[in-house]
Amino acid sequence: MGKRRGRPSKSGRRTASGRLVRAETPESAKPSEWVKARFERFGSHYCWALGRAYASGLLGEGNEAKDRLDSAGKFVTLYQRYYGGSAYSCPLDQTPRSSYVSDYDPERQEPEREWIRAALRAVEASGGMPFFEQLITRLHIDAGPAWLDRLLDGPRHSADKMVLDAALKALDAIPGSAKTQRRAA
Repeated sequence: MGKRRGRPSKSGRRTASGRLVRAETPESAKPSEWVKARFERFGSHYCWALGRAYASGLLGEGNEAKDRLDSAGKFVTLYQRYYGGSAYSCPLDQTPRSSYVSDYDPERQEPEREWIRAALRAVEASGGMPFFEQLITRLHIDAGPAWLDRLLDGPRHSADKMVLDAALKALDAIPGSAKTQRRAA
């Protein structure tokens, strides 16, 4: 009769009422002042060059800007799935991730493959592929490209605006975007 049944209680400091005291978040896991400032300025889009452009209004206004952001997001997702590359993830998040598609589903995957191939051809034909790539690459997670930083923080230069216009032209060439659909109609 001396054995106790059930789940053993957790060890650790307790409050006066008997509840466990929550562990404080270590200082290393808290965002820096720089990250807090970026988050306040750009919201949840602070860690992607295209997101920073979207949050600053450089992609246009209203639905046009949201459509451009969504088109680029679809492009990046499918490009990573079928051509490789890894998406940015927080180094503190150790959750296993994979872009590997485990089950071959031709009804879903073949149209996706055709769409990404058509999107790559259209973006390449627009002439703005190098500038569009600078907006979606992992290399510019926290800052950059330099021309975007100058547009966001100043001083603005007409050459930077020309580069942005070329990137937007490439973005609008993606099949399914609102501008592509209006041109087709």
